[in-house]
Parts: sequence; C-alpha cells; structure tokens
Amino acid sequence: MGLLDESDWKAEWIGMPEGPNNLAGAWWIWNPEGDPATSVPAGARYFRRTLDLPAQPVERAVMVVAADDAFVLYVNGAEAARSHSRVFGGRMAIEVDLADMLVAGPNTLALLARNRYVGPAGLVGKLKVELAGGERVEVMTDSSWRATQQAESGWNQPGFDDTGWSEALGVAAYGKGPWLNQVRLRPTHPPAPLLRKEFGVTKPVKQARLYASGLGYGAYYLNGARIAAATRSEERSGDRVLDPAFTDYNQRVLYSTYDVTGQIKRGANAIGAELGRGHFGFVSPAGGADFVDDTKLLLQLEIEYTDGSTQTVASDGTWRVTEGPTVYDNIATGETYDARRALPGWVTPGYDATGWSSAAVLSPPAQEIRAQSMPPITATDIKPVRITEPKPGVYVFDMGRTTAGWARLSVSGPAGSEVRMLYGEELNDDGTVRNLGHHDPERSDAPGQLDIYLLNGKGREVWEPGFSYTGFQYVQVEGLPERPSTNTITGRQVHNAVDSVGRFTSSNRLYGRIHDAMRATILNNLQSIPTDSPTFERRGWSGDAHVALPTMLYNFDMAAFFKKWLDDFEDNQVDTAQNGRVTVVAPWPNDFRSGSISAAWTGVLPALTWALYVSYGDRTVLTEHYGLLTRYMDFMQTQLDDGIMSVEQYGDHSSPFGANPQEDRRLVGTAYFYKSAREMAQIATVLGRAADAARYTALADHVRDRFNAVYYDKNGGYYDTFEGFEYKQTSNAVPLAFDMVPEAHKASVVQSLVDDIKARGWHLNAGILGTSVLLPVLSAYGHHDVAHRIASQTTYPSWGYWIENGATTIPSRWAILPGSNNHYMLGTVDQWFYSDLAGITPSPSGPGYEKFLVRPRIGLLGHATATHESIRGRIAVGWERDDDVLTLTVTVPVNSSATVYVPTSDSDSVTEGRRPADRAEGVRYVETQGGYAVYEVGSGTYHFGSKL
Repeated sequence: MGLLDESDWKAEWIGMPEGPNNLAGAWWIWNPEGDPATSVPAGARYFRRTLDLPAQPVERAVMVVAADDAFVLYVNGAEAARSHSRVFGGRMAIEVDLADMLVAGPNTLALLARNRYVGPAGLVGKLKVELAGGERVEVMTDSSWRATQQAESGWNQPGFDDTGWSEALGVAAYGKGPWLNQVRLRPTHPPAPLLRKEFGVTKPVKQARLYASGLGYGAYYLNGARIAAATRSEERSGDRVLDPAFTDYNQRVLYSTYDVTGQIKRGANAIGAELGRGHFGFVSPAGGADFVDDTKLLLQLEIEYTDGSTQTVASDGTWRVTEGPTVYDNIATGETYDARRALPGWVTPGYDATGWSSAAVLSPPAQEIRAQSMPPITATDIKPVRITEPKPGVYVFDMGRTTAGWARLSVSGPAGSEVRMLYGEELNDDGTVRNLGHHDPERSDAPGQLDIYLLNGKGREVWEPGFSYTGFQYVQVEGLPERPSTNTITGRQVHNAVDSVGRFTSSNRLYGRIHDAMRATILNNLQSIPTDSPTFERRGWSGDAHVALPTMLYNFDMAAFFKKWLDDFEDNQVDTAQNGRVTVVAPWPNDFRSGSISAAWTGVLPALTWALYVSYGDRTVLTEHYGLLTRYMDFMQTQLDDGIMSVEQYGDHSSPFGANPQEDRRLVGTAYFYKSAREMAQIATVLGRAADAARYTALADHVRDRFNAVYYDKNGGYYDTFEGFEYKQTSNAVPLAFDMVPEAHKASVVQSLVDDIKARGWHLNAGILGTSVLLPVLSAYGHHDVAHRIASQTTYPSWGYWIENGATTIPSRWAILPGSNNHYMLGTVDQWFYSDLAGITPSPSGPGYEKFLVRPRIGLLGHATATHESIRGRIAVGWERDDDVLTLTVTVPVNSSATVYVPTSDSDSVTEGRRPADRAEGVRYVETQGGYAVYEVGSGTYHFGSKL
C-alpha cells in the first residue's frame, strides 16, 4: 500500500454547499470574439442591461457577480461594487445589496469586466429583486445583455444608446465551461467547516493509509483523535501542522499520507476533517492570488484486511458538513475560536449529525495532485522564560528568542470570557507588545497577529490555533479570568522538519551567536516555501533564497524542500503570459511583483538547480528542470541591451543606504545574469549538451566583456555606475566574486574595496547581494584579516551590532528599527564560517561530496570546528593554533575523497599522525601553494600538524 496514482483516486473534492444566493441559472457571457472558454486577449469589455420595475417599493434586491478576472458594477450610473483587488473573480463571487439603488421604471445595470491575462474570460451574475407586493424579479447574465469592446463616454449611464453594441455571447451555463462550479459566494472569513463520515470495519486490519488534501490547510481526525503524524520519525519531531504545503493551486495540489492502522477499530468508525483557509483562501487584508477559493477537501482512506481484501472510504456527496467553532481564520492575522460552539464527539461513531448539511461536490482546484515529498511542517514546544505585567491585566510572555508559530493557551473561567493573544517580535517602551504586520480592520483596531479564544466555562480548557502563524518572541495576553503562570502560555515553534546537517563553533563567541541566529532565522522561514518573513509577507522571495543558498545547504538537508520549490517555479512559468519569464516570488501571488524582472532575484533558478546537483549529486534535478531553465534564460536574453541587462528591479536591496539602492541596478543585474549563464554552461556540460554549453559560454563571455566596457572606471581602478554616488562595495565585490574582473584590474579593484572598508572604520556598506560575497572575496584575495574585522564589528552596521542589541535572529535591515526581525537575507556571513574559517567546499567534479575541498583560513581565531552531514556521511574539520603551531583534524566519509590545504610556512614541517605527511598512509602530497601544503586523502580521519 503505497502512494496513489491518478487512476487510484476515487474521492471527490467536497466542501460547504452554496447558500440561497447563488448563480444557478445564469450564463457566463463575454463580448463575441474568438473562444472565451479557451483563450481571448487581455483587456476590458463592457456590458449593459435595462431592467424595468413596477411602481412598488423594493423590499430586497441582491446581486451576485463574478468575473474572470475582475469587474466593476454600476447601477443607474453609480458604482455599486467591484471585485476585490487581490481576488480572482472567477473563483469568488461578491454579493451586493442594490435595494437603495433601484427605482421604479427603467434601471441600467452596467458592468466593466476585465480579463487580466490571455486566457479564458467570462462574466456571470444574477439579480434577485423582491417587491413590496410580493412580486419577484430575476435578471441573469445571458445573451439578452449588450456587449462591446470599446466603450464611449457615458456608457454606464441611463439613456445611453447601446443599439450599436453586440448581443453578448453565451460562453457556458453556470456550472460548465472552464469554470465549472468553482465560483463560491462566501463571507471573506467564514467559520472553518467540519466534515465527517462514518464507516464500518468487520474484519481484522492489516494496514490502513489515509491520503488527504485539505485546502488551504486540513486537520484530520479518526475516532475522536487528531491524526498528527504520518510516520514514526514525524512523531519524534513534533505534531504535523499547516498541511498540505503551499503551491500554485491552479497547477498543482499536494496530498499527505498518514499511517492510521492503529486508529482503526473493529465495528463503527468515524473520520473527519476541519479545514482552514491558509494561502488557498487568503483574501484580505493582503493576498489573494488567482487561485483563491473557498476551503475544500479530498480524502481517501484505504484499508487492507489480513485476508487480502480491501475497503475504500472516500470523500463524496454523502459526507456531512457544518460550520465549526473556529469562527475566523486568516493566515496573516490570526484566529478566533468560540469554545461554546464546540461539538463534543463530532468525529466519533454514533454522533447525531442530523442538523448537518450534505457536503457539496466541488470542482478540482488543479488537474495534477501529487504526493507531498518534502518534510512536513511540525510544531514543537517552547516554554516562556518570564512573564511581565506592563499594565493591569495585561500580561506579556517572553519566549526568550524570536521564533515562528503560535501559542497554546491553558485557562479556566466563566463561559464567554474572551482571551486575546497578540504576538510580536518587539516591545514598546512601556513593555507592551509592538504589534506589526497585517491588519484586518473588521476584526481588530490594530495590526498584528491576534488570536482570540472564547471560553465554554467547563473546567480547564486547552487550545491552540492551527491555520495561521507568525513571527514572535512575545505574546501579550489580555482577558485572563485567572492569574497566569508559565503553564498558561506555551510557545509553539513551527517550521518544516528539515534535518540539521551542519554546525560551526570557534574561539570567537560572537561568531557562534551569529551562526545560531542565522540557523534559527532560516528555520523560522521554512514554511513549505522559503519565506522572506513569518510576520509580514510570508512570500517565497527568490532573491532572499538566492543569496542564502550556500548557508542553507551547509546547515540543513534542503534537497526535498528545494525540489518542491523548483516545481513552484515550473508552475509559475506556465502561468506567465510571456514565454519563459518567471515571477520573483513563488508560488505566484498575482500582484504587482508578478511583472518584476530581476536577474539577481530569479537567477536563483540556475543557481539552485546547480547547487542541488553539487551538494547532493542528484543529476535528475538537472534533467527535470532543464526546460524551465532554458526557457527562463531565453526570456532573460531578450532583456539584454548589447550584453547589459536593460532592467533590474531590485539590485542590492537593504543596504545601509536604504531598502532600495541609490545606484543604477543594472550593474548587479548584468553581473548576476553573467553568473546564471556560467551556471547554465556547467549544467549543459554535465548533461552532455555541448552545443548549449558553448552557447552559454559565449553568452557569458560577451556579457562579461560588455560589463567591463560599460562599468569599469579606468581612472579610479574600480567599478562604478558613473552617477555621482559614493563608492559602492557591492559594485566591486560582486564582479570579483563572479570572476568577471580581468587579471590586469584585479589588484586595483581589490585595493579599492579594502580602502573603502578602512575609510568606513572597517565596516561594510552593502545590501543583500554584496553582503553575501564580500567576506569570501576579501579572504580569497589576501585580506582575510579585513574580513575578520568586518565580521567582528559590534557597531553599526554589522551583525554584532544586532547581537549586542539583543537580536536572536537576523533582522531585515542594518539599523535597529521597528520591522521584521526574522529575515535571513543579511545573515549570509554564516557561509563564510563554513567555507573559509573551516574551509569546507563541495567540488563540482565530485558532486554529492564525492570530492570536496578543505581549505581553512586561520586568521585571528584560536580554533574553529565545523561538521556537515553529507549524503555520504559526516565531514568534520577542526583546527587549533598554539602560537605558531597548528593542528588540523579532517574526517572524510566513506566513498569520498578530499583535497586538504594545510596552512603552513614550511611544507616540510607538515605531519599526519606524527609522521611526515607525505609518507603517511592514505595521504598523497600534491603541491605547495600560497601558504598551504596540499594533499589528497581518502575516507578516514586525519590529524595534521604544521608550523605557521
């Protein structure tokens, strides 16, 4: 009993049924042009209809409208409603009260419908009018409406002459065509539905597997107990939550597999699910991609009996559904749970569900449903370290460190008591929580993640949210009916359960604190995608991950996680109108960032694909995504102006000069495109595509030559945009890092970099791009001491400045200002700890650490140690200096070999195991190079000694 193939699915997507105000009987209409059910051009179309009402007062008038993609409704010349700016109208209808806008006699209904992208287009609506005399009038979209492609002034006003307009084209009856019955008329934040089904088991069970996809998030129950873990390893890592993973639900939906053998019992059984909105139903206050829809469930339970027979329990229209006690859930603003509405025993056999509705069978969100292979998101406990009371009755629980997730509440008190939990990463001067983030004005008068719990008054009550999360260190609790203790609030740390595979320590305590902060920040942002912040956008920004790739791969097993994210980019590329372009965030949020072009950001695609191959030796990642990469590179080439990128949206984001760079961003954009072309040449070479490799090499050479011709300042001996701004370290560190600088210019460019750092009091002045390469460049070009001086700083701007001011994670800006303290994009110094201080670097010539380099740079430290659990086993490097004597210990896993650079002033002094190294077993001397004696070693542990 394994994963389900497409043909194995017997389940149907189900959810809450539609209410009385629905679109039944209406038609999807469009201007008569082409085949709107398949594809028509983007643009606005205009529709009119006249409605004559008798001279009777209007008691009630409600119109339900939806459009693919957006609409504005006018009644008698005045705007009545418009689709939500962040919601794809073809998925979510709007209900409009028109009672005060209609009059006796003729009324003009006018609609502007907009197809945002090339693809299907349609408009559907239904107006119900109830008059005082009991008469009812209905108007539905159909061919009686008038339509045009070009509207004149006054087109939406009464009396406008529309005789020259065309008869509207009936595209498909509601419930058919490309939209099927996916349009949902629901409140923005309806209560989370509960769905249940009973079934019988008459024979001994050998094994039972549950396959489920609850969108946006599903919590599953069997015989009264939560199904929390899929495997025993997950049981050890915490409760499984926020499942399934976020995808572009138009293209791909993931399902999870659970072993429920131990929860099935002989006789009557009951299975159920509670559905949260997640990203799938993220409508407001921000979000709302074109896949936004109401919650829905696909569930299939497969039971195998000991006699070899099987039984299937699948979601379908026989399931029962009702609204549950989670009366509000929003991934960005929190949850409200009314325990008085709880239904004890709702997922146990024999429960009386006669008041429940039959589940509605819904259309699939996507054609492809695939097993989720990335590590699940799990929740583990954090105990508060202190409780304060900054105001009477206002308690602040301090978790001691910044994390991501939510809090579990334990409380007792009278029924109806309301406990409010407000989350934040910072405190105000008065000790209360500084509440930043998204804001839902219908629920709260202030921004920030807020959870509300209404007690049922039945003894000790324990509750935690399950469909939203945020970044926080502090939880402010108000409304407690009892004095709090450290058991009142328990922090729940939430992230994908990736394995930790790397650690770094050294004689510099500050480096260790920075390392710990970066690791924590990465984990806090592993939320089925590599997010930018768990407090604010929660988006999969490509630029953040691009600069942090090496750091993430050193510290955690990211193989399955990043493969899933590459699939998200594949799906986004399908969704884009311009062939080959990808969005700067994935999955695609369908907002203003969708059209952004940035080689520095989306260059993560070749970089990530290549890095996964080098780190894990997985050649299939190259073959599976080669089409994605070549299409992407073809599109980006169209953005070149004689070898120079014509546009770069972001550049060196978040430098001390501000969030947006002062200088012409095309300099770094061109450099990053050069890097992508080089990576593509390497990928093509591995795949045996010699012609492609030659093409990308020639492209890279042309871009490099043009870059030097346009941006190199011959007089200054460094790179500049020639706009009159002060020297930019990023403009020079990046071309050095990417080996774009001609040999004749390297010395002057490096010296200009060092001079600027010295002039700034040994500080950097870079954003996320420059910061990611600055220290490795300095170390590689003979200025390791300068790199240490920058890394050891504790004054602004520096990593130590954050740490000295209490940071436990990486902020999004160098200054100490209100904002996100959970952004890993500026913490990439951690890469330097591994690659330069410990000296561990994977080799493309032996991917998957079949071959790797050990080249530690000693510098100002007394000792340093790093470990990395590669796919072949543990790699360990540790060194210690005692005056001018160095000891270096290297562990090489089985089936691997390493090139070890032993720092020394005298290669004849190098020993291994107290013998001359060139005569030690398993050690082969290669050469002496730049202060190192170089050796090749096989698997095993080696103890080198040398004179410095």
